[in-house]
Amino acid sequence: MFKSRLRAILYNESSEHESSVLSQYACSLGKWIYGRALIDYEHMPEVHELERVHASIHVVARKLVRQFHEGQIDEARQGLVEMEDVADQVVSLLQQVENKVITAEQRALAQAELDEPTDLGLLTSLLTQNEQLDARIRDQVNGIRSNATLDAERRVLHNFFMQAPAAHCILSGPTHIYKLVNFTYQELIGGRNILGLPVREALPELEGQGFYELLDTVFTTGKPFVGKEVPIHWKNGQGKTQSVFINFIYQPIKNATGQTEGILVFAYEVTEQVIARKNIESSEAKFRALIEEAPIATCLFVGRELVIEIANETIIKYWGKGPEVVGKPLAEAVPELKDQPTMQRLAKGFETGEPYTVRAASGKLEINGVLETFYFDIHYKPIRNHEGDVYAIMVMGIDVTDQIVVQQQLEASQVILEQTNQRLTLALDAGKLGMFEFALATGTLTCSAQCKLNFGRPSNAPFDYPDLIQTIIADDRPLVQQATAEAIETKTTYYAEYRIHYPDGSLHWIKASGLPVYAPNGQPIKLIGVTQDITSQRMAQEELEQQVQQRTRQIQESNQDLIRSNENLQQFAYIASHDLQEPLRKIQAFSDLLQQQYGPQLGQGVDFLERIQSAASRMSTLIRDLLAFSRISTRQEATAPIPLNELVQQVLGDLELVIQETNAQIRVDPLPVIYGDRSQLGQLFHNLLNNALKFSKPGKHPRIQITAQQLPDGDLPTGIKPTRRTPAYYRVDVIDNGIGFDEKYLNRIFQVFQRLHSKSEYAGTGVGLAICEKVAANHGGAISASSEPGQGATFSVYFPI
Repeated sequence: MFKSRLRAILYNESSEHESSVLSQYACSLGKWIYGRALIDYEHMPEVHELERVHASIHVVARKLVRQFHEGQIDEARQGLVEMEDVADQVVSLLQQVENKVITAEQRALAQAELDEPTDLGLLTSLLTQNEQLDARIRDQVNGIRSNATLDAERRVLHNFFMQAPAAHCILSGPTHIYKLVNFTYQELIGGRNILGLPVREALPELEGQGFYELLDTVFTTGKPFVGKEVPIHWKNGQGKTQSVFINFIYQPIKNATGQTEGILVFAYEVTEQVIARKNIESSEAKFRALIEEAPIATCLFVGRELVIEIANETIIKYWGKGPEVVGKPLAEAVPELKDQPTMQRLAKGFETGEPYTVRAASGKLEINGVLETFYFDIHYKPIRNHEGDVYAIMVMGIDVTDQIVVQQQLEASQVILEQTNQRLTLALDAGKLGMFEFALATGTLTCSAQCKLNFGRPSNAPFDYPDLIQTIIADDRPLVQQATAEAIETKTTYYAEYRIHYPDGSLHWIKASGLPVYAPNGQPIKLIGVTQDITSQRMAQEELEQQVQQRTRQIQESNQDLIRSNENLQQFAYIASHDLQEPLRKIQAFSDLLQQQYGPQLGQGVDFLERIQSAASRMSTLIRDLLAFSRISTRQEATAPIPLNELVQQVLGDLELVIQETNAQIRVDPLPVIYGDRSQLGQLFHNLLNNALKFSKPGKHPRIQITAQQLPDGDLPTGIKPTRRTPAYYRVDVIDNGIGFDEKYLNRIFQVFQRLHSKSEYAGTGVGLAICEKVAANHGGAISASSEPGQGATFSVYFPI
């Protein structure tokens, strides 16, 4: 549009004023740049560059218009080409700043209309008058108006500057000499007459405030400077220094060659606005400090998105997310609150605009990765703007989690107490327990209905302490009184069993127990407790005692019989070891002599002698086994720690010849150390290993393995009944690959003289496994076996740990 207007002027196609072309302040872009952009967006480098390019395009336009009016029409029209490049720069810069400025401009204009309506209108009026000035300059260039008309218009423009409510002045030359000063400017500096004076001489108090240097820079660089809310200290008319805030523009004035000749100063005071804003900022700072330093959890949520504007350290700790939550919407900062009532309560605050309080509000918050439940008393306070709309919600919360938890525990305890009372009542009724309370100071006895019944009195009859004493048999009264006194003195449980007489004269037993109760000063107050009629229990106890005495006598008689039996067994052992063995040795000796001396003469009689010797040998073995079984059954051997590995190696040494003959393979795993009798344990493992070697499969080498493991008592197999119970046991297994046996004979094989095979198949007396079972029992353990015919056998011995 600017280029079109310029073209219309140069080709005599427009009758409009040329002010918007000649004046950089009069066009719409210039009005925005100088009236708002350089003040509100001075931090944007693109705006300053736009101002520079925009000023240069007007310099070129004024040059072309001047050439046109001076008759250099062709040169002026050819200069339009030069305008193309500069105009393209303006368009490019506008595109760069558009996204940054447009949104900010809308907000700034709205605020400006609210805070500074007079100043904005003044700037608009000034720019309009500037446009008129440029139009008159154009008329002067065209020579259309007379000198008298120009003088009149100059006076009008001069009067405008002088009477404008904003401060204006024109500074000339590098020393900034005041050429024009309006009344508002002069009033601002205290009414001093400064025309014709350099600024440093006119306003010496500005030294050190930076204004001299700014003027020098604007004059040297030719670039305008915009100051916003700049503090300035200068003297008023009474010679006193005053401090004010001003918004100002230093606009360089350039000649036709582009050289700076002076500076146009436009300024207006904004002290009241700055003070008002600072007061608001101070109030906001105090409000923020009030929230941040509040001793309870406090925060401010802005907008319906609930952006966390302010949050003190207390509430941040409860959220467990750190201070980075400030500035984020609540749903994003504390996501676990999304589906909790807190969000609905905050939305309600925006809808109703009314403050409200929620007591013991529960909420789940994630602290260090763990979702925990908290309880708060929360107050919601809507905050309104100057238009009365709710724009924020302030939330204050007091953590009452501990109180609520205690309350819940008390409620739970109350329920448990009620249930306990119910169970106690049932127990009292079921056990026929009567309750009593004895006041020590007054001697007053209060009894329940059941308590009276226990003493043979009707439930509704009076029953006091003297009545109680009278019912107790005289011999038992001192016992009751002594038990009461000791319980009170030692602060322990009162307990007594005593006899009473019912009114009908029958004898009964009463069991009473209770606790003394004391005052805060330590003085005993009362004794509370229960009574129970234990007559039937006492009678049963007396009967049981009689039975026990009778049974004790029977046991004593049985013990005497057992002692006699053991003595007889000892005599049998002596006879078996001496009197029975002696004839057998003679039979064996004489048989050997007959065979050696008269063998040839006897002929077939030698076979009879061999049978006699075999029978005598079996008889001798049986006597030795019976003697061993007898000794194991009767002797109480000493107990000592026995390393089983060492013991087994000794037994294997005793069986070395048989092991070599059968070419047996024996593996012994690590075995435990147990407490027991070395001789008996040696007999145990000797019998088990000897059986494993003896009952091997024909044509196969015996393979024997001895293992051990530890078992808890609960893991013992069904049927294993050790003679001594302990928490754990050692299980030692002797495993072979022999002929095995059918487990239906399991109980039979541990009995004396029980054999599963004939003497012709396998030698033996049938006493060996009976000895093993006796040794295991003597050591507090047990023995068992598992097998299948032809699949070998496993004998398991259990020893208590």
